[in-house]
Amino acid sequence: MHTLQFDTHTEQALNQLATLAGKNADDFIKDVVLEFLENQEDIRDAELVLAGLADGSESTTPWETVKAAHGL
Repeated sequence: MHTLQFDTHTEQALNQLATLAGKNADDFIKDVVLEFLENQEDIRDAELVLAGLADGSESTTPWETVKAAHGL
């Protein structure tokens, strides 16, 4: 378990945003941290794909090929 302490300005902003979102501050913080972690995972995955494209271990498929393969 972690404990966070914020300065007064940050605490006020946090409470305002939580209220606007219809949540208490603790739930709001949890949601924000989870979203951040998911975004970081997505960034890491994208960077791995980009590295694979650069070193040739990944490839792309032209949109026209995808459309034809799926009857679009």
